[in-house]
Amino acid sequence: MKQLEVSEDELRALLVDRLAILSSSDFNTALEMARRVRLPLISVLIDRGSVPQNFLFENLARAWGVAFKDLKVSDIRQNALHAVKEEFARAHVLIPFDLMDHKLHVAMCDPRDRRLIETIQKTTGFQVTPYLATPPAILRACLLYKGDLREMMRRFGEGGAAVPSAPRSVAELPTAPELVTRILEYSMLMQASDIHIEPYELECLIRLRIDGLLHEALSLPPEAMPPLISRIKVLAGMRIDERRTPQDGRFEPEVSGIKVDLRVSSMPTHWGEKIVIRILSKEAINLNLEDLGLMSADYERTLHILLRPFGMILVTGPTGSGKSTTLYAMLSRVGAERRNIVNISTVEDPVEYTLPRVNQVSINPSAGMAFSSALRALLRQNPDIIMVGEIRDLETAEIAVRAALVGRLLLSTLHTNDATGAVPRLVDMGVEPYLLAST
Repeated sequence: MKQLEVSEDELRALLVDRLAILSSSDFNTALEMARRVRLPLISVLIDRGSVPQNFLFENLARAWGVAFKDLKVSDIRQNALHAVKEEFARAHVLIPFDLMDHKLHVAMCDPRDRRLIETIQKTTGFQVTPYLATPPAILRACLLYKGDLREMMRRFGEGGAAVPSAPRSVAELPTAPELVTRILEYSMLMQASDIHIEPYELECLIRLRIDGLLHEALSLPPEAMPPLISRIKVLAGMRIDERRTPQDGRFEPEVSGIKVDLRVSSMPTHWGEKIVIRILSKEAINLNLEDLGLMSADYERTLHILLRPFGMILVTGPTGSGKSTTLYAMLSRVGAERRNIVNISTVEDPVEYTLPRVNQVSINPSAGMAFSSALRALLRQNPDIIMVGEIRDLETAEIAVRAALVGRLLLSTLHTNDATGAVPRLVDMGVEPYLLAST
């Protein structure tokens, strides 16, 4: 995928001299890492959490005299989209998103390319107004060029469900590989976090979890279920001949230029196997604490707590509320604030997002490595900051509390509906109240 190219001198002038959010030594450290791992400097600065992505792009756009567009799929107008051919848009990583008064508004990876802008103007006959946008957002918007996805989205937007009025015959459906690709593309387009493929007596229902809520996306005849499930299980490295027990798998496809990590889980039900796919985008994850939507006072309070040398921080909430994203954003920020002079380690089930210079451990219950045993072993690894994916039992809770008492900062999640439910939940588990008061 094409990356935004910004020179070392330009980034230094912006981040060190003008904005003063990085010291010269921090910038040089990032520069050395970029050369060592052979990645663009701007990617290293964002990936390491040194600079929030949107903050950097907004200030680059301001320095270049253009606007930054935080591109959403809902921003794209069909009359603007068809002004530029899909092949041209993908090749140059751009997307036209609005057309007003003979002016074509185009989100671009590099809005400084005057020759490209002139080419668009000559081809379309419209005056072009360029905007800076992130490459993953542009590539996701390019999925709208696909007619079937566009039709599915139109039905989704109008009725809240994109289910056809009547199930079609298997002969009218695309092949299983094509169907999997189309489902993944549509899920990426809608920025879904999970795909649910559910078998019933008269239909196979596909639903997407978007912003925590499940929405119906497609209804297929039940005959389409076996080849669809088999295709997904083959891709995920699961046994296709085993349909009576739950299975887990994962695979990492590239969907229209966007790298994604897919975690697959199967469960036998009355009408067949149900499949749930967790979507973890490697390009577009939001690990910026500033962009989580916290109020100003809450953000300052959170940052103040994060900079403490020890104690316990628990992120609570129901499933799909953003606990994991919040934890990763905190880890990314605390690593940047402490300039990577601390040892940060995690215990997860499984590792969802990979973070630079963070020791991440996946638990393996079949090998005797549960959260409690992994956390106990991790304490002998001289960590400064520990992240535990979830506190599920008394043993894990007790070890976590004691770790927070002896000079370590511990972050974890707890399944309660609100923050005030965390204390009684831990007490119910069996943690002593006096220990909770100290941590």
